[in-house]
Amino acid sequence: MRPPILIRSPSRRRLARGAGRATPWPRPASLWRTSLRGSGRSGAKSKGGRSIPIQGRTDSQGGGASPPPLLCLGAISGTSMDAVDVAALRTDGSMVHERLGAAEYPLSARLRAALEPVAADPAQGRRPQPALAELVADEFAAAIEAFCADHRSLGAPDLVGCHGQTVLHVPAEGLSVQLCDWQRLADRLAAPVVGDFRTADLAAGGQGAPLAPLYHMMIAAERASPADYPLAVLNIGGVANLTYVPAPAAPERLLAFDTGPGNALLDDCARALLGEPRDEDGRCARQGQPDRAALARCEADPFLAAPPPKAADRNQFRGWLAAVEGLAAPDALATLAAGTAAGLRRALELLPAPPKRLFLAGGGRRNAYLAELLRSAAPASQVEDVEALGVDGDAVEAELFAVLAARSRLGLPCTYPGTTGAAQPCGAGRTWRPRRPGPAG
Repeated sequence: MRPPILIRSPSRRRLARGAGRATPWPRPASLWRTSLRGSGRSGAKSKGGRSIPIQGRTDSQGGGASPPPLLCLGAISGTSMDAVDVAALRTDGSMVHERLGAAEYPLSARLRAALEPVAADPAQGRRPQPALAELVADEFAAAIEAFCADHRSLGAPDLVGCHGQTVLHVPAEGLSVQLCDWQRLADRLAAPVVGDFRTADLAAGGQGAPLAPLYHMMIAAERASPADYPLAVLNIGGVANLTYVPAPAAPERLLAFDTGPGNALLDDCARALLGEPRDEDGRCARQGQPDRAALARCEADPFLAAPPPKAADRNQFRGWLAAVEGLAAPDALATLAAGTAAGLRRALELLPAPPKRLFLAGGGRRNAYLAELLRSAAPASQVEDVEALGVDGDAVEAELFAVLAARSRLGLPCTYPGTTGAAQPCGAGRTWRPRRPGPAG
């Protein structure tokens, strides 16, 4: 039996759901038989904040007509490989008009067992994995169908943005591998699917990551005041990345890069030494002390001092696990957490000026011990969870791919030279349309 599925709404109210996967989900035609696009009927929802002009558009502030908002779903499984996150929103690509809910679906043990050796071995990550890509597509499809079963009033989505599962990211070689059979997913959902979000940026000489900065700027513009800038968002996923926002509505001035490990090494260590998927709330790490010699080895990683643009995958930091080998579990976990905080401290030194406010996003913000270390690493900033901006911090990544899907459809840039090092602003994503008739198209 699966663990309970957590259904999230923009109010961040959690509702326990049964696992339900043993029972076949209704097919998309029954899930989405009524399209409510533009009707405003959405169940629990939160309005987007102020509109932000991007790419010369002023949206609701006047100056030019903006396209009607699209109903988009976003789905991602991050490098921690613990769950598929799904979110729904209405967006015109420049702002979020409504957030319509989000949910988390634990990754099946079968898929995780198949993914882990591929993600751990770059040689396997380089090989075609068509069978595994099909399994990933089926896992995403089940999660999206489950989400739609719980949000029937939304109607048919215009687009589904699906990131897939990253198993390898080597920007120096122009290579990033996200496993997913997007055509299979589009066929199963009977809806157009946007995937392959990193290839165009890599082809333009970028790092292919991070992809979140533009959306971080959008959500900051909803609540932040002019006096709050410059501000920054730290996303603590499997790998941590930082977005520096010097001013609102200025994507060409964004600066972003990966800072180092996030949750991935901590989770790997917890599985190896505790037999648990994670060190819940950092309770074990809190009982230990960082080992000075091991931490010095981690902090000497040249990635931390390298100037941006820079991006990494979890394999880049395998040496950190070697550094803590032989330590007791509390000390090993405390050392890795201190290393993650050191990555943030070094990253802040690379910015033009300290951010006045630093918002923590991603699953790592829920690790209380790690969050304390991150706050100590940014003494010049007011550090708070991203919920202070009126969003569900667990939904940000999934919402991101809903927004990127819309921007892909509309031909708008998704990455910028300052966020990835690409030669020019780049679009992102390819669209796969269902090969059989469906209610969305």
